[in-house]
Parts: sequence; C-alpha cells; structure tokens
Amino acid sequence: MKNWATLTADKTILCTCAYDAGRGGNSIRFVYLHHNAGSLSTEQCRQLWDDSGRGSAHYQVEQDGTIGQTVHDWDTAWGVGDRAANQRGVSIEHANDHGAPTWTISEATLDNGAHLVAALCAFYDLGIPTWGSNVFPHSRYMATACPGAIATAQRGAYMARARQWWEQMRVDSSRGSDSPPPGVAESAHDHWLADGIIGPESVRLYQARHGLKTDGLGVTEFVTSLQEASDAPYRDGWVDGANASLALMYWPGLTAVRGADGSGSPSWRAIQMRLLGTEPDGVPGPVDAQAFQRALREGRL
Repeated sequence: MKNWATLTADKTILCTCAYDAGRGGNSIRFVYLHHNAGSLSTEQCRQLWDDSGRGSAHYQVEQDGTIGQTVHDWDTAWGVGDRAANQRGVSIEHANDHGAPTWTISEATLDNGAHLVAALCAFYDLGIPTWGSNVFPHSRYMATACPGAIATAQRGAYMARARQWWEQMRVDSSRGSDSPPPGVAESAHDHWLADGIIGPESVRLYQARHGLKTDGLGVTEFVTSLQEASDAPYRDGWVDGANASLALMYWPGLTAVRGADGSGSPSWRAIQMRLLGTEPDGVPGPVDAQAFQRALREGRL
C-alpha cells in the first residue's frame, strides 16, 4: 500500500463493468473478505471480472502483499451477492498460497490484508475490526466456501493482526508529530507534513471525513464544505470574487489570490477565523494550508 492512512493502493487497475456507480446514498459500514480460489494478480482479477461481468471487489491483495484497487471505494462492487449489502461494504479479495482443501493465504497476504481491514475501519470510522460486527466473510451472504482459511484456520491470526494494526494507526494519528507513521514515505503523506502545500492526499482525507467523493479533487465541493462549516456568507465553492478556487492553495507558487478589487474574500476570512485560526485577511496562503493540515492530523477537521 502506498499510503495506508488515505487508502492509496500500490496500483489501480479499475474494472470497466461488474460494478455500480455510487452507493445508492448509503455510507460504508462493513468490510467483506474473499479469496481468489487461486493466486491471481490485480490485473488478472480485473480481466476475470470484466470478462465474466458477474462479480468484483474493491481491492485485491496479491500473494506477495501487493495491494491493487479495482473498484473505487465510492462505487459499489458486486462482491457478496446482495445488492443492499454491497452498497454498504468494501470487498477485499486475497490470493491463496495453497489450493483445496486448505485454501490458505501467505503471511504477506495475511498481514497486508489485515492491515487494509484496519485502515478501512480507521478511515471510515467503523471502530475496531470485529468479526461479525463490521467484518464479514463472503459466506455470510451466500452459500460459498469463500473466503477459505480466512474464515477458518487463519481467522484468529487475521483478526488479531487487524486489531493490532488498527490500534497502531490510532497511536500514529494521535502522536501530534509532523512525522509520518513508521515505514511510510513522507512524500506519500502530505497531510502529515504540514508543509503548506495541500495536495490530493490531504483533500481525500477531508473528503472522506465529510462524506464527499474521495477523489482528491472536487475543489468546488471541498470549498463549499469549508464555507458551510465556517458559516461563511457565501456557499458557492469559490474563494473570492475573481473565481479563484482553493486549487490555488494546492500548487507550489500559487499561494495567494485577491478579488478583482484587491480585497480579500469574505468567505475565506470566515474560514480563517472559525476553522483555521489564522490571520483573517481573506487571502488563502501557505500559513492557512499548514493550519488546515495540522487540523486534519489532529482530527479537528
């Protein structure tokens, strides 16, 4: 996983069919576990699902622990054979290292699969990973041997590891440090750095916490949400009268903008005063970006 905290997979190989756009207005509440009944790559999973048009999952954990995303979290994978359940859950496939009758998974697959469960539970505020509460096997919804040993011989180890990772992620998120969690490259974690340049990882984290589409973009929705949260005078998604969006906070070198008349933005002034605690000059800049990143890290936004 490139970034556990923001659910950025090692690779993204998206299905072209066998999923539904959106979630029918439902929020993510559960994680569903599956096995390949074989040892497939993310690319092979996507090809299989595209060819058959009968099923899919959001993630594939390969035998070496590599994680691929095949359906966006905000869309509905055809995972468990129950439309209502699919709309409320994220499905994770796991490659097997042995076939029938054991259908086990490797240590790398177990560890990263469990870590992904923990990351999903943390990201979507589902609570500690708990079997039968927020984590379910595919076999819960239909007559199937899936997910193999994950539901039998390896279940205890898998869930214990998921809980350990969840606890570790809680510690990491409350450290109050500008350092990223252990083992995570700083370049992949801009919302931990408070470097004054808001990138897509910061935006995705905010979007997920506020029920927005988690694409790392969505500038208009993003700004409108900030305006609403700060009770700003305008809720139009624009920073100022010159129609300059918050995108000007993301990109290096474009850190400040004023309206056509030279004045600051009334909406941005409200955001500075009520959300960021920075000087209310109405001009978005790197100090505001740093305050935004710190508030994200500390769970205040």
